Amino acid sequence: MLTAWPPKNNAPSLRICSSSPSRRSTHGRETDPAVRATTCGVLQASQDFWDDRGEETVEAAEQEIDTAFQKLVAALTARWGSPETVDLEPYLWTEDPAPEPINELCQISGQMLVWRRPDAGRWVALAIGQADREFPIELLAAVGAAPVP
Repeated sequence: MLTAWPPKNNAPSLRICSSSPSRRSTHGRETDPAVRATTCGVLQASQDFWDDRGEETVEAAEQEIDTAFQKLVAALTARWGSPETVDLEPYLWTEDPAPEPINELCQISGQMLVWRRPDAGRWVALAIGQADREFPIELLAAVGAAPVP
C-alpha cells in the first residue's frame, strides 16, 4: 500500500525535509540564502515493514517505488537531458555537515540522480531511500543550490 499525491482521507502525502534549525531565525524564517533555496520532499512512500517484512511484500514495494522513480527520471530527462549520478556516501563521513538538502538525502539514500540547472543556479535530484529496514521505502525529490561535485 503506497501513499502518493493527491492525498487521500486528508492524510499528508508530502513530507518536506527540514532545514538546519541553527540557520533559522527566531521567527522561523530562513536567514541563510543557500538554505532558503533548498527543499526536499517524499513524493511516494511504501508501507512500513514493522509487521510484515516478507520477501514478497518488500519486493512489491520496491518495484512500485522503482516504477514511479523511472517514470520521473524519463520525464526529467526528456526536459533537461541526462542526469548525473552522485554518490552520497562520502557526505556521511565528513567532519562538517553536508549542505541541505544533501545532508537529508545522504541519511537515507546512497545516491541521487541530479539534473543541473545552471540558468537557475540550482539543481534537481531524485533518490530512493529507506531510513531502516522497518521504515517505508521513499521516493524523494530535492532542489538545491549548494555545489554538488
